[in-house]
Amino acid sequence: MNTSFMNGLFPALATPFLDNENIDENGVEKLVQTLVQQGADGLYVCGSSGESILLSIQERKTILEIAIAAAKGRVPVIAHIGSQRTSDTIELAKHAQSCGAAAISALPPIYYKYTLSELINYYLEVMNSVSLPFIVYNAPALTGIFFDKSNINEIFIHPNAFGMKFTSYDSYRMQRLMAQYPDKVIINGHDETYLCTLALGVKCAIGSTLNFALSKFKKIKQDFESGNLKAARRGQDEVNQIVDAMIEIGVFRGIKAMLTLLELPAGNCRKPFAPISKQELDKLVPLLKLLA
Repeated sequence: MNTSFMNGLFPALATPFLDNENIDENGVEKLVQTLVQQGADGLYVCGSSGESILLSIQERKTILEIAIAAAKGRVPVIAHIGSQRTSDTIELAKHAQSCGAAAISALPPIYYKYTLSELINYYLEVMNSVSLPFIVYNAPALTGIFFDKSNINEIFIHPNAFGMKFTSYDSYRMQRLMAQYPDKVIINGHDETYLCTLALGVKCAIGSTLNFALSKFKKIKQDFESGNLKAARRGQDEVNQIVDAMIEIGVFRGIKAMLTLLELPAGNCRKPFAPISKQELDKLVPLLKLLA
């Protein structure tokens, strides 16, 4: 399986909404075009940053179709298809394949405490339904399940399984996973640890703040690869200052706030998230200088 496209920086695309909470379809198109023009290496659509859990199945299909059309084949588009029902996930997988997604990815179902065997079967059924490359989305803080070298083998031996989006601060478990499965693509999912994972040999990142700080990450990567570690550490610190401020108001609301300040399509997050207040926006304004 060719995984060479899975390299570089992939913004986890935010979903712009109108004031009535409908999808801002023109905004999705504009945001995709902006990120591609800024040098994104790919896009990850309808993940956590895209508020997928607050979208209907049809809305997720619509967003993916718009993103793929707007990308115009210039970059690969990965569709996050994870859902609570296996049948919905398979429906989204088949749709992603039909409209030209480069790969699919899925969080495991949440809320019910499924057994490991049940989660393995979920992933196997989804992978068996299509021929697209598949990325396990490992986000233990959100799902309550941590996939690592101790429990991933039955999933990773499937011919469609080519990697994992590793959204955890546990760099030890990341490194052990990479050592155990050198043929798999392990992708950084926490922007605030990007530089650390470069040192481990990670070649790809999917992240929320890449929606508005793509050039910052490109500079961190450039400084790291040229051996200018002082500058790379400074860049990562500046990213983390932004992340700290976003955490104070909520990460996903923070993404929308930063996009709004940069006059990019955003809107508010869907309810039950609260709208962004003027006071919250004002707190973030001083951080714009860090993006320069």
